[in-house]
Amino acid sequence: MKILSPADCYQALARPEFCGGGNSFFDEIKDAELYASGRSALRAAAPAMQKFGAKRIWLPQWICPSLPIFFGEFFEVKTYKADLFFASAPQIKAAGGDAVLLLDFFGASSAQNIESWIEKNPQVFSILDATFAPFSSLAKNSKASCVFASLRKLLPIPDGAYLKIRGASPRKVATTPAASTCEFAADLLAAMALKSAAQKSENFGDGAYRKLFMRGEEKLFLSKTVARISPYSFEMLQILNVKKILLSRAKEIREFESSPERKFLKNCKTILPREKSCAFAPALIIEKEADFKAARELFSSAHSRPASYWNKPDFSF
Repeated sequence: MKILSPADCYQALARPEFCGGGNSFFDEIKDAELYASGRSALRAAAPAMQKFGAKRIWLPQWICPSLPIFFGEFFEVKTYKADLFFASAPQIKAAGGDAVLLLDFFGASSAQNIESWIEKNPQVFSILDATFAPFSSLAKNSKASCVFASLRKLLPIPDGAYLKIRGASPRKVATTPAASTCEFAADLLAAMALKSAAQKSENFGDGAYRKLFMRGEEKLFLSKTVARISPYSFEMLQILNVKKILLSRAKEIREFESSPERKFLKNCKTILPREKSCAFAPALIIEKEADFKAARELFSSAHSRPASYWNKPDFSF
């Protein structure tokens, strides 16, 4: 099974219509710490996990392949089987003191089943990854031990993630931006600017900015530090109209579902978010390799490459 989105995962700079008008990040998310990336946010949560006594972590089988490597630095890593969208309660053999990562995938997971599992298992340190729906009711109100979300996958910023630790006030130093931009974010910001310029020029290819994007991602993967959010992204979080962006994403998903391209891919299933606040991007569950190749070809254009979020052949939906 594979999951593919026609939306390019590499963002350009913010469009003017999404800037201003209220409903900023700070209107939506209260009392959160801000970091450069989801990885930095998780590193910043390490003291709380250590205080809890967690030495082992359970990860869902459908997860970014780099995350088991990341968590392996701190924990013994175990995997658990669950329905992709938690249609039923996950079967996790976690013992007291373990940590468990629960992922709200594309804002389409069962919030009720996730929260029910958290409430029934207070003996574990529960981590909710809200990256695919950072402004959902689940993300804002979860009883998980901590909630984090990378923001740069949804918002047009080069870096940014928030962290909320249950029962703890945000550390003051983590509510303000860093003095300068870390290396990976600097590369990504340059790439975003180049992409914005390329989209306005017929003679500008995507090679230069994609190389910068990949270089920035590699630097992020290799980073071992806790980096705070950059000054640029911090200021953008005050400007960007989150409500407008989410409504625009929800409209994209609706239009995609009725598009000729979607109808051409008959054997695929569209992932639909629970609510507008969960809108991330149009996405398809694709079972057959031939359909996957056809979708990639159909959605590829000069400045947009379809993003693949999941690829695990032994998982049936």
